[in-house]
Amino acid sequence: GALSDDGAEASAITFERRLALRYRGQEHTVEIGRPPADGVDATTLEARTAEAFHEAYREAYTYRLDAPIQVVTVHLVARAPVPRPELPELTPRGTTPEDAVTGARSVDFGEDGAHEARVYRRELLDPGVTISGPAVIEEDAFATIVPPRYEATVDPFGNLVIPVEGSGP
Repeated sequence: GALSDDGAEASAITFERRLALRYRGQEHTVEIGRPPADGVDATTLEARTAEAFHEAYREAYTYRLDAPIQVVTVHLVARAPVPRPELPELTPRGTTPEDAVTGARSVDFGEDGAHEARVYRRELLDPGVTISGPAVIEEDAFATIVPPRYEATVDPFGNLVIPVEGSGP
């Protein structure tokens, strides 16, 4: 299977069964873990499932109903530790931030007001390059906005890293 293809040991794969349930006629569902079925008959399993649902519903909505329960969805989640992939670092091409500039435009930064922002092509930014805001870093399907007083740095893997106040270690 897919997990084994990704390097997971078959003996390390665990399965979690979850149910999304609701009272018949209600719109809101509650998700619960399916109670263990080992060594119990269907009637006992159904009673355990119903009790777990009633309790989860009461916790979520502060009441429970005396109404039939509907199964809306059944989820099976398979988990396994897999080896961490080796990600290659990008090789710098020797370009400068100036090589990536395509122009400038006015950008409204809300409370910071409108500023003239330089526009860069992301694929032309080498690892280690830092762009100071205000800036727009464009790629084919996305644009990253770098506000005034912020900086975006291209990490060794090509990710744009923009530290946010209060998010440091």
